[in-house]
Amino acid sequence: MSDYNSRDIFFSSKEYRSKYNTLLNSFLSKHEDFDEINFIENELDLYDLCLENATLTLYTFKGEYKYAINFGNCRFIISKIYDSLVTFKKENDGWDLELALKYQVTFKKIIDFLKERKELVSNINSKKYNNLISTAKTPEVRKLLNDILYKNITIINVINYINDNTNKKTYDLFLKEFNSCCQFIFNEFMFKVKDDDIKKALEILENNLEYVYAYEGDLENFSVFVKDFGSIKTVYNVSGLFKEKKENTVRLVYLNNMMIDYYDGFFANPIENFENISNLKYVYNHLNGIERKHNSSIDEETQDKTESNNSLPIENDYLKSSIEDYLETVTEFIDTANYGILVDALYLYFTTSKFPKLDKKIIFKRVNKKKVGWALKEVYKNNKQDNLDIEYFRFAQENINLFEKEIIENDNFNKSKFYKLFTTNPDK
Repeated sequence: MSDYNSRDIFFSSKEYRSKYNTLLNSFLSKHEDFDEINFIENELDLYDLCLENATLTLYTFKGEYKYAINFGNCRFIISKIYDSLVTFKKENDGWDLELALKYQVTFKKIIDFLKERKELVSNINSKKYNNLISTAKTPEVRKLLNDILYKNITIINVINYINDNTNKKTYDLFLKEFNSCCQFIFNEFMFKVKDDDIKKALEILENNLEYVYAYEGDLENFSVFVKDFGSIKTVYNVSGLFKEKKENTVRLVYLNNMMIDYYDGFFANPIENFENISNLKYVYNHLNGIERKHNSSIDEETQDKTESNNSLPIENDYLKSSIEDYLETVTEFIDTANYGILVDALYLYFTTSKFPKLDKKIIFKRVNKKKVGWALKEVYKNNKQDNLDIEYFRFAQENINLFEKEIIENDNFNKSKFYKLFTTNPDK
């Protein structure tokens, strides 16, 4: 039997909802085969029992009114609830009936939330994305989308899966189907974004907005996707718009890509299961980035011949996959957009020995500097296999918010505080 008295019990449904993900992650960390359904069932068992403890039923004994917990059939007495309900007063047989009623309301709301969550998790494919995923023509594409959305498989696993399920002739068709489904899913996400979050994004990203243009007479045809924010018009879910201004056109801020990249850590109105969309967007950008690089490096006149002799485009990107592998321990502390910039910068460094010049700093959320430094060191050691270059630290100091106040000491740098941030294992 579970030790119910050692479990965390929440007496506010609002607080429980806010702590749900923390509780879930703690539960999942205890065993690699646990999943969210196991957690929900565990919590339902607890709060069903809490409700039993808070349900006081009236009966008479020798002409006096008495109260019993759940008709005297409670499976287990939880001391946190029992002790708080006992008043030792003569009124109401010594029980706090008002507090018991409040507990009942709270526990019922928590139970309802857990049941809704269980239904969502149990039927997530059919309830959220099944119709969108089913637009793919092949079961292999549908399976990949499901694995990315619901199992959070890594880029390396995605690459291996595509390699195993395509050949030179079918690769382009596979990627085309995959991209089409992704666009459907990304567009659905935009319907859930609140106006105040869009407004905030426009303010924060005012110097880095993506614009498109449409003829004024055409706006009525897709007005449901157009919103006004003062002097700014925005649009999403519309393809075929002009990238360059033409006569009699209206400028609009294109939200399709911007809001997903911007979301993490900023939205005032969280969107449930956003992390699934974010992971899919990252995979989508990664695969298409590899494809664009591959195609741009092949001369059009010799492309057919080259493709017939080469492996799939994504097979040759071992370096990028290696970088991502060693950064995996810190991905939870950085959003998708900043992560992509960091990976691309490291990729360029290890292929050209030069870092790019970045327009803005790479932002990490609050995290132990040693954890990020150690991950960057691991990336370096497994791709350079020599002593850490001081330029590596200079890049971190100038371009990563965590290290902007660190000092580079040219003399005996390998004994400096900054150097130790990269060479001290935070887990030991």
